[in-house]
Amino acid sequence: MEEEHYDIPWEYKKTRYPGQRPHSAAGSISLGGDSPSPTSAPRSGGVFQLHNGDLTEHRLSKTHASRQSLTARPRPAPHVETSILGSKPSTYFGSSRDNGLLPSSSHRHRIRTTHTSFDRDSLIHSESVDRAAAENLLRDTECGCFLLRKRPEGNMALSLKSAQGVVLHIKLEERDNRWILGEGPSFSSVRSVIRYYSHSSHTLPIRGAEHIQLRSPVLVNRFTTEHNMSVDVGLLVVRSLARLPTQLTSVAPLVKKRLYVHVEPPLDLDSSLGKIYLEATKACGKLDVRVLLDSKAKRPVQRVFSEQDAEQEEGLQWLPHQKAYDAVVLGGTFDQLHNGHKVLLSSAVRKANKYVTCGITDGVMIQKKKLFELIQPYELRAKAVKEFIRDVGVDVECRAEAITDPFGPSIVDPDLQCIVVSEETRSGGEAVNRKREERGLSTLDIEVITLVEGKDEVLEESKLSSSTRRRELLGTLLREPREQRNVEGVYLIGLTGGIASGKSNIGKFLATLNYEVIDCDKLAHGLYESRPDLVAKIEEVFGKLFVKDGTVDRTRLSAHVFGNREELDKLSNLVWPVVKSEVLRIVAASQSKVVFVEAAALIEAGWQNTLDEVWTVFVPKDEMIKRLKDRNGLSEEQAIARIESQISNQSRIAESNVVFCSLWTYEETQAQVKLACGELKKQSRMEVESEISTLKEIFAMDALTVSETHNPSSDRVAGVLVLLDKKGKCAHKVVEPPF
Repeated sequence: MEEEHYDIPWEYKKTRYPGQRPHSAAGSISLGGDSPSPTSAPRSGGVFQLHNGDLTEHRLSKTHASRQSLTARPRPAPHVETSILGSKPSTYFGSSRDNGLLPSSSHRHRIRTTHTSFDRDSLIHSESVDRAAAENLLRDTECGCFLLRKRPEGNMALSLKSAQGVVLHIKLEERDNRWILGEGPSFSSVRSVIRYYSHSSHTLPIRGAEHIQLRSPVLVNRFTTEHNMSVDVGLLVVRSLARLPTQLTSVAPLVKKRLYVHVEPPLDLDSSLGKIYLEATKACGKLDVRVLLDSKAKRPVQRVFSEQDAEQEEGLQWLPHQKAYDAVVLGGTFDQLHNGHKVLLSSAVRKANKYVTCGITDGVMIQKKKLFELIQPYELRAKAVKEFIRDVGVDVECRAEAITDPFGPSIVDPDLQCIVVSEETRSGGEAVNRKREERGLSTLDIEVITLVEGKDEVLEESKLSSSTRRRELLGTLLREPREQRNVEGVYLIGLTGGIASGKSNIGKFLATLNYEVIDCDKLAHGLYESRPDLVAKIEEVFGKLFVKDGTVDRTRLSAHVFGNREELDKLSNLVWPVVKSEVLRIVAASQSKVVFVEAAALIEAGWQNTLDEVWTVFVPKDEMIKRLKDRNGLSEEQAIARIESQISNQSRIAESNVVFCSLWTYEETQAQVKLACGELKKQSRMEVESEISTLKEIFAMDALTVSETHNPSSDRVAGVLVLLDKKGKCAHKVVEPPF
């Protein structure tokens, strides 16, 4: 998310007049709310027109002004129209007019993109709508049209179309439970702010926009006011690449899972593929967008989005397409299937009559990849590739094969005619042809495809890549938390990682964020001194060489066990059950809602089943060796022996809910940790459990429980609704927002 820049407000004149509330002018937005504190004296209404670049005010009588506000509404913006299907999903065949008709007009509703009434849920856009997206949404609107959008820091921004056609961005800030626009007066709610500045007598506190009246909002879900808010699967009909960014920005919030794109003639599908996926990456990178390639596929979609009137939409049209080859081959990792992969796979499908062979790298071929530890298993990647080709290509067979060398099936199959490559893998295609010549096979035509561009400052990638997608996973919730609770009222998170992974630094950073962190390594060292029975068992198992005068020689013992996996397991079986009991004792006495348990051998000891979540930090093996040589003065052989005495990074990650990588700067690692902590709070994973504990003391466990709390920023009660099952588990929770 880019840093927000706001247009400069002027200092609000804090003129007071007693007991007055603004009266709603005809045509203004009526939301309900309070009068500001402080507020300015009202000024006479007027209409402003732009003449030769100058803003001129024409004074009106009250009657004239009232009529003007009713008749001079902004014209509806030419946003994307939508044809909304009935309650049951409909199938779009996408072939001829005889075989691919859309549902009849009697079963569809055409909804305009501007509305005169709305509620708070449709007024405020999410953080995903940035400055560029806001300007796109306001591009074709009139002066005074606006939208509200959330900002990551908790405030909001009001984006407003000015008389000159530019979009102004004004900060809407919360201070002491009051909302303030620019340097204007404060209000008890966002609704009150909008109501106040929609009045013709109230001046906007922003330089260059003093005379603009808030008129029509661009709503969050403009298409769905009369229907459900969003659908799982939608279909977007594209006829113009120039309008595509606006279409995608408008439609993306209305589709939750997958958006199919149909390219309508005369737009050429092959030349448009890369552009469509590029714009999809920019506008809705998290949405699964798929460009349809075949006219015979039947796909159930719940809503069609089209710029044409729904009543005029008779069917989906296709240009005839002649495929050049029977068999096409391509290769890649195909991890975290993204829009770059979709361009390559779609291009291969468009060229193949019979089958596409897709070589998917695995084994030693992926170990040089950045963050390869997070690469999905081959089976999962192969399934995703086959499903995508079947979904968009239908009649083309997909033959997925695992490859552990640079060539795979491309130098074996004599029927192959074409290889699809990206610009960076062109040399690989040429190497394939040399190998085929050596084997007496025909050479392949090389089709070079331009990939979707993207920029990753950390990995220094110049294109959208699987590495970038894997980096975006760091600090996010990869797997849902475990359901079983072990310590009532405390959310237990294990923090683990291999040797020299940066685990201790993350533990220290979590402590600076006011989380309680139990360092099990230090705890174990203390037990060596406080538990003679444990010391006696260590002496019995490992011999007197490692115990002197009743004290464990930790340095000698560590050197012994870290080079031998079997010996390390022996020590773990002795120490970790005692450490676990001590940890549970500390946690039971803790007053913290969240407690982190930092332990290197956490997975080996089987603790993951005792915890609500496991957070793992790792670095590649080469970096671990380097750190051990620099930090511990070990030889490369000694470093490798220590690393191999522990379980692999992949084994830890397979048991983890959240994963970090400390390969880069401290600041980058800390940013990952902050993201994880933010998601922890945002998803209320531990707050819900804490609330349940409190509610158990007040309400019966087999009843619907409603807890109402007064919101200081509003004059009404904000409800916190918690549904508890008979076991006291939280089944559902709804928190009403403070505006």
